[in-house]
Order: sequence, then structure tokens, then C-alpha cells
Amino acid sequence: MKTKRAIVAKVFGAALMMLLLAPVALMAQEKMSITTSSAEAKKLFIEGRDQVEILHYPQSIQSLKKAIEKDPHFAMAYLYLAQAQGNGANPDDETLKKAVLYSDKVSPGEKHLIHYVKNMAEGNEEGILKHMQAMKELHPKDERVLTWSGYYYYSIDDQEKAMTYFRK
Repeated sequence: MKTKRAIVAKVFGAALMMLLLAPVALMAQEKMSITTSSAEAKKLFIEGRDQVEILHYPQSIQSLKKAIEKDPHFAMAYLYLAQAQGNGANPDDETLKKAVLYSDKVSPGEKHLIHYVKNMAEGNEEGILKHMQAMKELHPKDERVLTWSGYYYYSIDDQEKAMTYFRK
């Protein structure tokens, strides 16, 4: 009898734990993935991406280039490297072209981000809005998607809308 109770308690405990962790798992699924063939490249990319995000462009370039050495088809590493090489404002055109070239090998969210940045660089308003909307639909709570969206509104001098995204 005690054995049955112990088993039921363990099963109930496991079920309760899964129920409590479900929202965390769902939130994790809402984040944009990072597509690469190399764990080391991913680690180096995250280091470089983090440096780009705090506007330390020169420091990020080394990590991003090393990530690309580990995975020469790493589209997101090329995207962030293009941003870093252009000091955030004007992505390096040749490096951005490589991100676009490899964008068919990434997740839908990553592909939309790459094409969003490409359209930003080209000043293609229709393309920007199309890819921004797609990213927000795929990853509505991803802080990077929200930041990229805020950046767009900031760039067109819609400070109020930009701040709405930055606050989220």
C-alpha cells in the first residue's frame, strides 16, 4: 500500500512540476532560435551579439569572426558582424550580403530578421514592415524582436511608438 502511495505521489509530483514549468517552456519557445552547426560558434556568436547590443562594436568583431570560422554558413553571425562593422548605423554591405546568402538555412524568425535589416539598409519601407510584422507574429515576447521593432520606429522619428517597444 505504501509503495502504491509513493508511486502515485511521485507521478503526481512530476505532473505538477511539468504543469508549473509549462509557461517557462512556452516562453523559451517564443525566443528566436540561433541556427548553427557548431556549439562553439554559437558560444562565440552570443559573446559577439552581446557586445553589439551594448554598442561595443570593435570588441564584438573578433568573436563574430571566430564564430564564422567555426561555421562558415552562420547567417546570424554575418548579420551581427555587418552591424558591428558599420557601427550599428549602416551595416557593411558585403557582410550583410553573406547573411542574406545563407538565410535559407535558418529558422523563419532569423530569416525575417536578416531580411528586415537588409530592407532597413536599402530604405525599403514595405519590406521593413513586412519582415518586422512576421518577426512579431513568430516571437511576440522576444526582447530582441521588440528592440529591433523599437529601433525602426526610432529611426523614423516616432519616439512614442519606439518607447512602447523598448519598454516591452
